[in-house]
Amino acid sequence: MASAIRALVTGGANGIGAAVCRQLARDGMMVAFCDRDAPGGNTLADEIGTNFVPIDVTDDQTVASWLDAAGLFDVKECSPPCGCRSGSEDLRLDVAV
Repeated sequence: MASAIRALVTGGANGIGAAVCRQLARDGMMVAFCDRDAPGGNTLADEIGTNFVPIDVTDDQTVASWLDAAGLFDVKECSPPCGCRSGSEDLRLDVAV
């Protein structure tokens, strides 16, 4: 049996990010997402049965620690306005949906 595709979404609690989380979950992917909005994130995580982490993605060290602990992802979606950061440079990641 093939393992499920793992998807990471930043800024996933509301708006476009939440829509992406919902669609990826509907497509059968294992979704992990983060956002500063803990109540919104917890609500969405309960709705779609996924993993939510309440973090501020503008804090590079926090994001790096979370990603180190979470492991590898097959799909990465960095939703505005959060963005994915690496050091002082923006890191652009493609979405394969």
